Amino acid sequence: MEEEKKVEEVKIENVAEEAIKIEEVKDNDSKIKLIVIISVVSVLLLLLLVIMIVSFYNKPKEVINDNQVGGEVNISYTDKSNTLNVINLTPVEDGAAIKDLTGDNYFEFSVETKIDKAKEVNYEISISKNTDKCTVNDQDIKVYLEKENSGSYSKVFGPSKFKGISKTSELGTPKGDMVLSKVTNKKSIIENYRLKVWLSSTAEAGTVPQNYSIDINVVGDAE
Repeated sequence: MEEEKKVEEVKIENVAEEAIKIEEVKDNDSKIKLIVIISVVSVLLLLLLVIMIVSFYNKPKEVINDNQVGGEVNISYTDKSNTLNVINLTPVEDGAAIKDLTGDNYFEFSVETKIDKAKEVNYEISISKNTDKCTVNDQDIKVYLEKENSGSYSKVFGPSKFKGISKTSELGTPKGDMVLSKVTNKKSIIENYRLKVWLSSTAEAGTVPQNYSIDINVVGDAE
């Protein structure tokens, strides 16, 4: 009898151990599933955050929105801001600089004109210098603006040296900024532009890195 009891006790202990092992496996499976769920949710949240950030930075900047007249102008950038920083510049010929798209010496942007009740919308493209980031003399900098037409780009302005206006323009470009183009549209349209900046081939080599920084701006009104 005692031997039978011992056998039964061993069987019970074995069953208990198996039950514990099964529970442990279930617990491990549950933990693994929980970890997987948390990981998937985290990735989705991160993806959503990235999409929100990209959407925020790519949101067109409103230039004017004249509800009374019925016209609107918006500018949007391919980059996160309207600033173009060109660094470690070396002198280059105008012809080569105009064709070159391999470096960081150009800035692409779009201007959208929306016309509701207005007869026309006027806007002005200009650039302003970020003095604290510039180590090159204005007379050694070349500026060139081109516009897309049927898939190719053609000249709008330049190449010219940087020269600010002597007083605020009629549309509101501040004194000291350089006006590149003034446009009048009588219909709603999106226009794509490309701005290029380079160091003139006549510039002398400097003892410090040759850097230049500008902001691209658009002002406008509706009539």
